[in-house]
Amino acid sequence: MQKGIIFILEDSLNEFMDIFEVLAKIASTPVQIMSCDDFINSNCINELQKSGILRSIIIIEETSFKSNSKRISDYVKSSYKFTFSNYILINTSNSGGKEKNQGLYSENHFNLCSGHEIDLQANNLNFYANLLLKNSTLTDRLSSYISDSFKVVVYSELISKKNKEIEILNKELEKKNRIDNLTNIYNRSALFDFLEQERKRTTRDLWRLENSVLPKEAQNITNKDRKFDHEPIGSILDHFGTFSILMIDLDHFKTINDTYGHLAGDSVLKALGKLFLDKEILRENDIAGRFGGEEFIIILPETNSNNALGPSIRLAERFSQIKFEGPENAVFSVTLSIGISEFHSQDKKCEDIIARADKALYYAKEHGRNQIVLYEKVFL
Repeated sequence: MQKGIIFILEDSLNEFMDIFEVLAKIASTPVQIMSCDDFINSNCINELQKSGILRSIIIIEETSFKSNSKRISDYVKSSYKFTFSNYILINTSNSGGKEKNQGLYSENHFNLCSGHEIDLQANNLNFYANLLLKNSTLTDRLSSYISDSFKVVVYSELISKKNKEIEILNKELEKKNRIDNLTNIYNRSALFDFLEQERKRTTRDLWRLENSVLPKEAQNITNKDRKFDHEPIGSILDHFGTFSILMIDLDHFKTINDTYGHLAGDSVLKALGKLFLDKEILRENDIAGRFGGEEFIIILPETNSNNALGPSIRLAERFSQIKFEGPENAVFSVTLSIGISEFHSQDKKCEDIIARADKALYYAKEHGRNQIVLYEKVFL
């Protein structure tokens, strides 16, 4: 790629052709001599840019430049697509034109004297033109560096912003994939994930109990400063190293759908889902989900089956008090059957505790519904 090219616009500069001829011989970059009209009409800059010549110097007599500045500037700027300032304005006066012309282009003035020291003036003009080309090159590189750096910053910010948006969308999508759309609680897949986590956590707690010795002074831990409305039943060992699940079924749900319609049945399911989120019934760390159809499961961490009775009773009583509306102003209520089982140390998979709770639920439904059955009390 060539460094650049020097254009000499000969209007009013005929007396200095001997200097320009020497310049053309010693210059390290090509020199073209033409009139202002030819320069503009020939479209030469565009052609040179296609050839890979990106920078140019325009040498023009000062008075000629003033009369042609708009034409030349508009052409050059439109060709380069950015502000162009590489002009050398030739002052033909011997009285120091640089001092007389302190304007926009004052730093680009160059004095020439016809018939005096041709080689010296040509060398000085060549040096000045090369200096401008070098500065232009450095300016282009700096502009390119700033532009590229700015692009990197902008792109990084955009990528970071997009990644955050994608992360938020992924979290929302993940949440939606784990939530039952109708009841707004966890779905079956999420329930099994939580059950497996709780099984592993409880298994570790049991291992800690078996491999730890509590000091005698810590065996009867009490909290004298804080009392709760409903004190837990039993010692700390009745809560640590165990968990329970409630298997819940809506009584006569098929009859509700057949009698009042599926929209009424959906309102019943939504009401139960809303009740599961009521912290007066369940704790913050209790996990409720839809197992399938009208069956639901609640995971109660650090709770044995006996203590699981408390939230079960609260849930069944609150739900039975809700009045639902069917077609033609029909009003009805719904009861729950609940089976409870706690984690057994020999449980190797989630299905083990689910099977026991389901067996207790089936027992409740077979013996009249609207009741709570503890597997550990009935079958052990």
